[in-house]
Amino acid sequence: MSQTWEVAIRLAFNRTGKSLQIIILLTENLDSLYIHNIMMHNRVKVLRVEKQLSRKDLADAVGVNFQTIGYLERGDYNASLELAFRLAEFFELPVDMIFNPKPFKTMAQELAVRQVGE
Repeated sequence: MSQTWEVAIRLAFNRTGKSLQIIILLTENLDSLYIHNIMMHNRVKVLRVEKQLSRKDLADAVGVNFQTIGYLERGDYNASLELAFRLAEFFELPVDMIFNPKPFKTMAQELAVRQVGE
């Protein structure tokens, strides 16, 4: 019986400025290789604007370059686990309220759901 390991790797593609998070599953005898693309959606821009912060202000608060915040907001970069936790602590929200593999509902959709429930 072969063992399986899961390895997360982040690749940055310099030409496009895009990054890609992939998961590689390797079996002990390397019979198979599975690669899955994961795009994390986030609410960083909405939360930053709500607090009336510039990208630089937020970057300074969480210890990254201001361009990293721009890449996050555009979806060109997935935050490391460490950065995700720093942002969650800064915004005083759980990580899953900021980052999710599924697209977030718009505010109009959220309000419509709440009004129907009342």
